[in-house]
Amino acid sequence: MKKTILIALATLILAGGAFAQLNLKLEGAGHLAISDGENAFSIDGCGILHMNDMFAFRAQAFMLEFDPMKFYLGTGLIVDGLIFFEVPANITPYGILGLHLFLEDNYNQMLLNFGGGSEFGSGALRPFAELIVRILSVSWSGHSDSANSVSIRGGVRFDLGF
Repeated sequence: MKKTILIALATLILAGGAFAQLNLKLEGAGHLAISDGENAFSIDGCGILHMNDMFAFRAQAFMLEFDPMKFYLGTGLIVDGLIFFEVPANITPYGILGLHLFLEDNYNQMLLNFGGGSEFGSGALRPFAELIVRILSVSWSGHSDSANSVSIRGGVRFDLGF
């Protein structure tokens, strides 16, 4: 089921890019999540598909978590919508809104991301920084739990020039 969803999402992104000659970017980032009594650091990689100058979708391709060490490749895919704002400077601010749903027999997980960030520079290689609030809700076998965290994320984006 996970593979089917991942393949369908990749097909839609590639088909949309082919028809509209959209701008594709890759990004790599370090990510520090701060929550009650527990902090976590991870490294991730994402693909970004710009629909136009203002709207883009970002899909996470992999994530490497530390403490405990875990590696995710295309599983638990998170998709964020990005809204870019034009300003007359060498900085591009944007808003972030994302939703991640994972539904299985006796386990359901919903993650809501919202926040903002800035992309710096105008070349093919651009640094960026983000602040994201994450709200997580999990239910399993009649139990439920929720958690909130604030994430600081920063890295580099590479414009593929398509």
